[in-house]
Amino acid sequence: MPVVPLQWIIPFVGFQSVQITISFALVGFSYFINKDIALGLVFFYLLNTVQQGIFNTLGLQEVDSVLGPYSSYTGSIIVHQGFGAMMMLVVFGLWTARRHLKGVWLAAIGRAGGADDSGE
Repeated sequence: MPVVPLQWIIPFVGFQSVQITISFALVGFSYFINKDIALGLVFFYLLNTVQQGIFNTLGLQEVDSVLGPYSSYTGSIIVHQGFGAMMMLVVFGLWTARRHLKGVWLAAIGRAGGADDSGE
């Protein structure tokens, strides 16, 4: 049975390459997701590739050589960047919910003025 080549590697900036692979499982998955989410996945994949190319051009080396399964897809610099983004997401979420969390805390310790949760 002949083998159909379903993978291409395109050279990109700074000795970085873009690997384009057709995966039938991902084609089926992309049928069920929103087009905005699919566009976001492609955009951030390309942004990651551009960042890796810029890092290679500037000669930036990896910070940690061992990060376990988190560094199998990309370099450790991008992993640290993603962790910082996740921390800011948590901080922003807590800051946005601060009034509600204060009301819930006051209701939990039995003080008056707590959140009205009769409809919950």
